[in-house]
Amino acid sequence: MKFEDTIHSRLSENTKTYNSINTNNALTLTDPITQLCKRIEAFFKADSDVTCRYIVNNSKALGPKIDPDTGEPYTKLIEVDGEQVEAIVENDHFCEFRVFVNDVEKAQCLSNVIRHRHTIQENFLGSDDKIHLRNHYLLVHVCTIDAIDPDGVGGGSDPWTIDDDIDSGVKEVYGLEPIDWSDSVHSGCNERLAPSDESSSDIPKGAPDEYEQRQWEANPDALVWKWQWLKVALRGNKNVLSSKEFLDKFSNTTWRFIECNYIPVSFIEDNLTSIRGYNSVLAADLLPLIFSVFDKIQISTYVRK
Repeated sequence: MKFEDTIHSRLSENTKTYNSINTNNALTLTDPITQLCKRIEAFFKADSDVTCRYIVNNSKALGPKIDPDTGEPYTKLIEVDGEQVEAIVENDHFCEFRVFVNDVEKAQCLSNVIRHRHTIQENFLGSDDKIHLRNHYLLVHVCTIDAIDPDGVGGGSDPWTIDDDIDSGVKEVYGLEPIDWSDSVHSGCNERLAPSDESSSDIPKGAPDEYEQRQWEANPDALVWKWQWLKVALRGNKNVLSSKEFLDKFSNTTWRFIECNYIPVSFIEDNLTSIRGYNSVLAADLLPLIFSVFDKIQISTYVRK
């Protein structure tokens, strides 16, 4: 089995988290989180409005999760080679990927449809000859970059330097919430609030998780909004050639298609199948990995003439 055959997201047991990469039979020297980051970065390199930054720290000493009542590590039954094994649960490993977008509208739409959390589960034999279980999380944040008023609030006391500024000029964007879900033509949207917001507003706080994004595809009205957001998020990305909507009058079904470039996306990776150290993936295979696209939107590769 080729590595790229296992790259598509898989629904995990709790129905809210999608495992990004199944590392079975992967012929690579690069850890799965870094592989994932390289794919996201490579996809967005074709978009002049987007800049990506990520950091993967694989040197963290995490250790097991300890039960405060007993002082013993937590354990969980998992299946290894067809057998049930009691594994020691390790602390989670967190990594961060930031997507910086020049256009505010594009950033808002991108935050609504991008996958904000990727999960990779790892089990390994520890030095204690016991099986250990660890979750690796890649947290994806969408941000906008802007200057601030040096004489205004947050600009500090000295306009000649930004060392004393309170505002950083970088703002995370959490997406949009329609005012009227049933009216995607005349109704506008509110910005989703930060998780730290303490107001009593009924506007959702934080970026949408995959469970919420999946529900949008299950609701015809919400799917119309998601389609609009996805088109704006992909606008200007040369890996995507066209997005089309077609109404089948006989079945009264609306089909939505995204056609991706037939030229593969290439990036540096220690892939043992390539002597040059490069890997190539079709954009049509990367799009469902990066974006929360599940059932109702058809992704394909444009047929070269």
